[in-house]
Amino acid sequence: MNIYRIVATPLSLWLCLLLIVLGVMMFQWLPDRFELILLDSLWQPERVRAAIADMDATQRAAHIWLTSTVDVVFPIAFGLFVLGSGLRLQPAWRKQITALVMLLIGFDLLEGTVQILALTSQVDWLAAKQILTPVKLGCYLVGLVLVVLGWLRWLVLDRGRAMS
Repeated sequence: MNIYRIVATPLSLWLCLLLIVLGVMMFQWLPDRFELILLDSLWQPERVRAAIADMDATQRAAHIWLTSTVDVVFPIAFGLFVLGSGLRLQPAWRKQITALVMLLIGFDLLEGTVQILALTSQVDWLAAKQILTPVKLGCYLVGLVLVVLGWLRWLVLDRGRAMS
């Protein structure tokens, strides 16, 4: 079965959207619950080290759990939603959208790995966040813009034509 056909189905898109919403809710609730500064938003190594140094054991454990679960599911769900939406709305852009999604997921998972290694005091590769985090955030932004513009275009133009 073709993965492109699967991710473009309405069921897949709704499932990914549900996972995205649940992920956003967890990204809001857990930091509030444990008074965490999310390392995903920091890219300067010294600021990340300071944030980790300020965490107690419970906060570190909560951040490790968040990074190893929600922050794995979220980029995959978001990436598949961008890919599926792009395939439905702009099939000619399949290669470009696939490349964007691969970068987004890859950079987010690499960033999470670097963070977990730092949170567990295994190894300090936090200098990599200077590249990983901005590229990841840029990919999210481009993906979000593509999805919003694509669905707005479909809603206004394509649905408008079908209704007239």
